[in-house]
Formats: sequence, C-alpha cells, structure tokens
Amino acid sequence: MNDWIPCSRKLPELGKNVLCWLYNDYYIGILTRDNHNGVYWSFDDFDLVKDDFNNVVAWMPLPAGYKESE
Repeated sequence: MNDWIPCSRKLPELGKNVLCWLYNDYYIGILTRDNHNGVYWSFDDFDLVKDDFNNVVAWMPLPAGYKESE
C-alpha cells in the first residue's frame, strides 16, 4: 500500500508532524508559517535547508505509536 500524498495534490495541515519525501529519502517535517505568512517546511534534521519547500515532493501521516497488546 502506498500512502504517499503528492504535494502537488494536497499539503498537510499546518503544524502537524508528517513523514516527508525529499532527496530520495524520508524525514519527519512540519509545515509551518513564518511572520510574513509564507509557508515553509521545518525539519528536526538541521542538515536540511529549512526553506526547502520545492524539494518535498510527497508526504504521509505518521503511523500510530506502539501500544502493547492486552
């Protein structure tokens, strides 16, 4: 199953962590707004350029966290 959503089709909700596909790999990122109402991606991995909006080609929601079965 391929749950990747192309950015050209739809962007994620602002402020929500998602899995992003860019540079042939995936990263956890968040779509946010700056003080001038510009939208950009922010990543925890500081090796990435924070304003790398055009290089994120697809995204998907993060999976649910682990829950120990009862």
